[in-house]
Amino acid sequence: MERNAFFEVMQYALGNRKSLSHSFSEQEWSKVIETGRKHKMLSTVYYCIQKMKDENPEQVPAISRQNMLRLVTLAEKTININEIKEEAGSEIVKRFESAGFNAKVLKGQANKEFYERMVKGLFKYRSSGDIDLWVWKKDSHYPIRSVIEFCKEKYRGDMWRPLYHHLSFNSYKGIEVEVHYRPSWMSCMKDNRRLQKFFEQYKAGDVSEETFQLVFQLAHIYQHLLSEGVGIRQLMDFYMIDSLTEGQEKKKMLTNFNLYDIYRAVRYVNDYIFRNIENHDDEKRRGQHLLEEVMRGGNFGAYNESEQYKALHGKRGVRRNIAKWRHLWEMVLLYPSEVISEPLFRLYHALWRTLRLWYYE
Repeated sequence: MERNAFFEVMQYALGNRKSLSHSFSEQEWSKVIETGRKHKMLSTVYYCIQKMKDENPEQVPAISRQNMLRLVTLAEKTININEIKEEAGSEIVKRFESAGFNAKVLKGQANKEFYERMVKGLFKYRSSGDIDLWVWKKDSHYPIRSVIEFCKEKYRGDMWRPLYHHLSFNSYKGIEVEVHYRPSWMSCMKDNRRLQKFFEQYKAGDVSEETFQLVFQLAHIYQHLLSEGVGIRQLMDFYMIDSLTEGQEKKKMLTNFNLYDIYRAVRYVNDYIFRNIENHDDEKRRGQHLLEEVMRGGNFGAYNESEQYKALHGKRGVRRNIAKWRHLWEMVLLYPSEVISEPLFRLYHALWRTLRLWYYE
């Protein structure tokens, strides 16, 4: 695949490149901005430009005044929103804790520590989505039921629909909130049992925060790839925690959850995008497939123009289910266990919701 100017900008932002390969033209910067828009990373582009002004003033971008104003406005908005969401996340956690639950923020805001340890000052430019919480109750015979029933009692919306791993909760200060009782899942039952046991070990204090985040974020990326698509923003999150755990033995641990194949694909793409490295021949097939999916689809596949992806992001129904299965089947040779297990898991999930099997968990 042709080298992308956006990748150079990301490498420079992360400190993996001392300067751009050349001074980009206004047209090249326009392409960088368009890619940043599709991946919700325009504020990260702005961070790179500010860094360039301090370190390489001779490469100060040839960006139109209109585009520069757009970046400045969006960056200021992103910083403000992140401050609001960080405060809101802490407040919601305290509310669950006051009701006798344990709670922690997942995904976006949970990555702040890792960003700060890797590239100080970058995190505040990271665009974030809703607030995701993992909530559980200690010493409960039915920890998942406890969370679901508590949330149902407090829920103010019109549609109550707990899914296997999470549910939509009341918005807080205009921010959507999702409550997880399972951080993530696998469609293969054997792998899923091991993954849920791992999460229980974390709750018991037997797993470090870095190891938990490595496994959880990888499983999260995996499910998004299989269901709708994944973007560079999520890959950058994983780049941070993967870099901080460099040197740890990951193959045996991730193979235990059947996550090592997707790890090698993500590592291939992250090396290519963020480190300017392409040297993993044994990972190339999965890695190039993932890279193509990422660049074609943008943030969570939202910009993929194919009819199949439009159906994937459309209303629930037969057309969407057919599109989902076709999307999965295209990856059966890359990730056979998870793809083949998905229809069985979908049937189990339907029974879990219909028969309220969560009541016994």
